[in-house]
Amino acid sequence: MEVNYTMYEILGRNKVVAELQNEFPVLNICDVHDWIKVTLGIDLFELDWEDESKEIMKFCENFQVYLYEVPGEDFNEYAGIEKAKSLGYKGVVLSSLS
Repeated sequence: MEVNYTMYEILGRNKVVAELQNEFPVLNICDVHDWIKVTLGIDLFELDWEDESKEIMKFCENFQVYLYEVPGEDFNEYAGIEKAKSLGYKGVVLSSLS
């Protein structure tokens, strides 16, 4: 079965755009990857870790969202949301490092 990645990526971008319009966006890091690829034409999987991190941080700074990135065993979605709110961010990007 052939997967239409272009449609998947556009749906990912649309999901991010829709979520950013919510009162307090809660984004998944995979959706941010898709948004960056479709919107900016940058495939983060082709970059090294440092450049990938820079692009993700640019996204976070631009939309004033907090990057909650912790190891899988310590990952807690609600803790990430509360931390972002307590620090005054407009939303959160969730990333489990597992």
